[in-house]
Order: sequence, then C-alpha cells, then structure tokens
Amino acid sequence: MLKGPTAEKIGSIITRVLVPVWILTGATFKLIAQNPATLPKFTIFDPAAKMGVDLDILLNSLIGLEILAIAVIVFMPRFSRLMAGFMLGSFVLILINELIQGAENCGCFGGKISIHPGVMLSIDGALLLGVILLPLARTEGAKPLRGAIPTAVTTILGFIASFGVMAMSQNPTVPPPPVVEDTLPSNTTPTDPCAADPVQIAFPRNWYVSGEISDWIGQCWNQVDLFKLLRTWPEDLAQGEKLVVLYRTDCDHCEEMFKEDFTGKVQTPIFAYHIPLDGDPTWELPENHTASLYDLSPETNWIITSPLVVKLVDGKVVCAAEGEGFEPCLGVEPHDH
Repeated sequence: MLKGPTAEKIGSIITRVLVPVWILTGATFKLIAQNPATLPKFTIFDPAAKMGVDLDILLNSLIGLEILAIAVIVFMPRFSRLMAGFMLGSFVLILINELIQGAENCGCFGGKISIHPGVMLSIDGALLLGVILLPLARTEGAKPLRGAIPTAVTTILGFIASFGVMAMSQNPTVPPPPVVEDTLPSNTTPTDPCAADPVQIAFPRNWYVSGEISDWIGQCWNQVDLFKLLRTWPEDLAQGEKLVVLYRTDCDHCEEMFKEDFTGKVQTPIFAYHIPLDGDPTWELPENHTASLYDLSPETNWIITSPLVVKLVDGKVVCAAEGEGFEPCLGVEPHDH
C-alpha cells in the first residue's frame, strides 16, 4: 500500500468521489432504461429468468442496493474502502465471467450505451487497484455511526425512487386480449387440439422473456405462451410443416439467415416476426426473401435471443432454437459463425 499525504488525497478522491459517481452513473442509466435485458446476461439475467424471478423487481432491487453502496461510501468513511472494494470486486468478477461466456455488451448503462465487457473491466479494475493500494485521508473526530442516519435515508429514498420509476414505466396501454369466439357448435369439440386458435393472454409486464424454449418441444403451437401473446397468426399453422421466426435487423445471425437461407434454400413456408428496435436497423431485408412478414408489438420489450426459430409439423413444435445453432430447425447446413 502506498503511503503519504499525496497518496491519501488521491485515495480519498478515488474511493469517496470517483467510485460513487461511477456507480451512480450506471444506476441512473439503468433506472431510466428500466430494461431487465441489460443486466449481465450470463451472470444475472439468464439464471434469474430460468428461475422465474420477477426481472423488474430484480433490476430495481439491484439499483436500490447500488444506492445503498453509494450512501455507505459517502457518509460512512470508516466503511468507504470496504464497500467500494466490495462493489468493484463484484463488478470485476461479473465482467470476467461475461467475457468468458462471450458477451459483447456489459449492460452497465441500461443498454443505451453499448460498452464491451473488456473495456468496462479495465475501468473497474483500475478503480479497484486505486481503492486497494491508496489509503484514505483520516477524518479527525469522525464517529463510526455518525453517517448511519443519512445512509439510511438515502437508501430508502433510492429504493422509493427505483420502484416508483418501475411502477410508472409499466405499460398501461397494452390492450386486453380480444375475446376469441368459439366457432364450433356447442355440442362438438375439435378433433385436432392443435387446430384451434390460442386463447390470447395479456402481457403481465411490459416485457416478455422466451424462457426455456426446449419445453415447447412436443406442444401444440396454441399452448405456447409466445403464440398466446401474439395478436395475429398465420393461417393453417396446424397443417404440414411451417417455420415461425422472430428476428431483429441488428442481429448478424438473422441477417445471414435471411440472405443465405430465406432466398430459396428453405422450402418450408416461413412466417417471420420483426422484433422492434430502439435504434436504426444495421441491415436491410433482401428483396428476394421468401418469408411472410409480421410485426411484434412495439409497446413490449421482447427479451429474446434472436433469431428465434420454431418449426411446426401439423401444429406441433418439433424444433426450437435461439441465437446460434438455428440451422437444424431450418433443415440447412450449419453456417460458419
């Protein structure tokens, strides 16, 4: 550890000014975005989604905990280095895992600013070294628990603000699902359970997570939540082979799928739903593609790894894939990703 008045001044600036400002910046962007998909994908988001955790509550709880950390660093000098080191150490471990798993965006600023985990790791790592190696200037006469009250007040206000923004951001404009009329006589039942339209459901939140798509295999398409949330469906999904695809125009794998596979190579009827974007598309649909196009609701945040490909045979899901490895569902040779 470095010593001396200069080291103490620099250490105090890093630990008690730069670190809380850095944490507050990330918390603010996440608070404004209110997008659970921007949480670290492999370390937090994917495990939480698989466990069925409410992602809105998780996101805003983490924001509240970041506010707690900031309050401790600012108002309780005795615990400043410990809390700053703990937070930065946690960030570093998360970023290392994201890098190992191949993440390209750390999600640190709510998704509006895309930063590679490697870049963020260098920043957090440098701050962590500063916290570890540089001491703090001593605060004469400071009592250990003097900052407990402002810390508690700041934390409470932080959680109130976080969950208040969450409540206000919930989309109240999503229309209730229309009533699906039963066109069959009252004394008959459909002979094919896959032939009926799904019973539409309303979005429980302003986002949808695809979850474990492997669980869809063997189900009728009308029993899958994804299809229950759609407002329009292609006709005759229960007859023969069909492909339902969800894609983005900022997704490289989606681009190669359209340009290499949907220009005559795939003979199965293709129904492609466009996932709305916040920004501009990075590629354009080829003019000679053979897919029938639909749009998903822009009022919903579709948390899906694209492309999402579902193959149906006589209305039953026989293949479902997200992201890389979609080719088997299309019946084509794997691409060189």
